[in-house]
Amino acid sequence: MIAYEKFRKKSCMIFCKWPRKIDNIIFFDFDETIRPFAIEDRNRTAIKELEMMLHKISSEFNTIFGWISGSNFSSLIEKSNDYISLYPHFIGSSLGSELVFSKNDSYNASIGWDHHIKQSGFRLDQVDDFVRRAGMEGFNLTPQDDAYQGRHKRSYYFYEAPSAANHLTALGLVNCNTESNLSVFVTRCNPAAGDPEGAYDVDLLPSCASKGKQCKFITKLFSTDRRNTIAF
Repeated sequence: MIAYEKFRKKSCMIFCKWPRKIDNIIFFDFDETIRPFAIEDRNRTAIKELEMMLHKISSEFNTIFGWISGSNFSSLIEKSNDYISLYPHFIGSSLGSELVFSKNDSYNASIGWDHHIKQSGFRLDQVDDFVRRAGMEGFNLTPQDDAYQGRHKRSYYFYEAPSAANHLTALGLVNCNTESNLSVFVTRCNPAAGDPEGAYDVDLLPSCASKGKQCKFITKLFSTDRRNTIAF
């Protein structure tokens, strides 16, 4: 995993400069939004035109932009290679549980966000406890690969059964029996993004974190009116 402090940008890539003041914020998902999963689809995008537009509106309209993704930081940087040429002002990785801002051609962890996570009381052993309890209830969770594991997030696959809806409802109830600051997100997998067929994503992360909560945190951090934000 690429630690933020070990990040090194490629010479062919640049960081979008920060405007003197921030009036607007644009949030992008990454997989299947900025970057298609299929190689043939990547060859048909207008990514260069998008980057030119973002570079222009950043300076002319005091706008910053960033990615809020389910992938971890290391995976996002690797996926960017040979496709992205303009790094964003910020990256919210691991389903909005980690946050970095660009500075001096690198990325630095947000001290405010890390404090936000610490104050919540979240600990990774709460994830282990949930997985153990789920197993005792008959719900076997399969760990996803390293690209979807984060410092404050663990991701699993849950394979569909005939009574999947009831199983997933019960899976959520298991967490109600734990005294933790843990959120459980269960969503159907997207094979178009490389996920397996007939499976569900089960993401375990701090209850104070998510893509939406991180967007609100960033908006508040820069005192930006919500009407001046947009998300893709």
